Amino acid sequence: MAVTNLLYVVGSLILMTFSGLSWAITLPKDKAEATYHYYDGGGVEVTGPALFVRKSVVDSVSVAGAYYVDEISSASIDVESYASPYEEERTEYSLSADYVEEDAKISITYVNSDESDYQSNTFHFDYVEEFFGGLTTASLGYSSGSDDVLSNISDFKDSADHDFYRMGLAQVVLPEMVVRVNYEHISDRGFLGSPYRKSVVNGVLFDENLPRTRRSNAFSVGADYFIETWSTAIKAQYRYFSDTWDIKADDFRLSATKSLQTHWIIEGWVRYYGQSSASFYQDQFASVFTYRSRDKELSDFDSYSLGLGVEYLFQDVSWLKTPSLAFGAEWIRYQYNDFYEYLNGDFNQNNNKQLYEFDATVAYVSFSTNF
Repeated sequence: MAVTNLLYVVGSLILMTFSGLSWAITLPKDKAEATYHYYDGGGVEVTGPALFVRKSVVDSVSVAGAYYVDEISSASIDVESYASPYEEERTEYSLSADYVEEDAKISITYVNSDESDYQSNTFHFDYVEEFFGGLTTASLGYSSGSDDVLSNISDFKDSADHDFYRMGLAQVVLPEMVVRVNYEHISDRGFLGSPYRKSVVNGVLFDENLPRTRRSNAFSVGADYFIETWSTAIKAQYRYFSDTWDIKADDFRLSATKSLQTHWIIEGWVRYYGQSSASFYQDQFASVFTYRSRDKELSDFDSYSLGLGVEYLFQDVSWLKTPSLAFGAEWIRYQYNDFYEYLNGDFNQNNNKQLYEFDATVAYVSFSTNF
């Protein structure tokens, strides 16, 4: 699931044109977009298309639909340790509507995700309003998700529910600069692990067992700065995360987007992410604790990434308005600080192990147009 979520975010990074900083609330433009995404790293390969269409139905209402596919082939270190390589497909559908009235916008979205052993349904509600002549923008949001967790190798079945609260504030502090602050709270309940993953106790495999509740908080602060003489927008953001599983994480991101003449836009970004391990995570346990996991995503690890994206803007053709072709790639380095790789999956070979690390590549190509 972590790889899929990462790919969904990165694969949707279609570059935006900066012709000055303007945050007036308006109805999104009618748009169609087709994207192909690719991920390869840690023995996992994910590919697939994504389609998106948005259309105004009246002056103040716009509706949109999206279709997203992941073709997943996995021979990750988890699979090598506990199971056999596998292939599966995940499909996702979403429908949304935006309503704009003067200085406010309401957005409602439904998302359905389906794969052979995991189904989820999520509803999103967001409200955005401008104040003080558009200098201040406030936002509130809520999401509710319900998941069914299954297994392809047993009759296992369980469920999980998620509530996601968010609020944000953006303030124009200079004609060319905006500062943003955001807060998020997530409440998870139910089965929050994997029916396949194992923990290791003195070299012996046991099913992992995670708490059935989790509460998370995240706070972020960032700034967008536009340099008109260079036709360049610079964005910086820091995000701090903590939860009731004792995970704490720092996330830094810096990006620059530049217009080249009239047809080209280029964006580059760097990112660092680091987190501490969950209180019930261990690479190997000395005894059978109530809660235990060897999920590397709950361990102490760092990641570094470097990305580049390019967009070419075509001239209008017939009913196509500002059509564009975008493509980009991101390199990511993962370094785990207390998760080890064992030769041939033999967890008793403590003298023949090494800390796990790997490189991943994310790439996308996308064509979009207004109409």
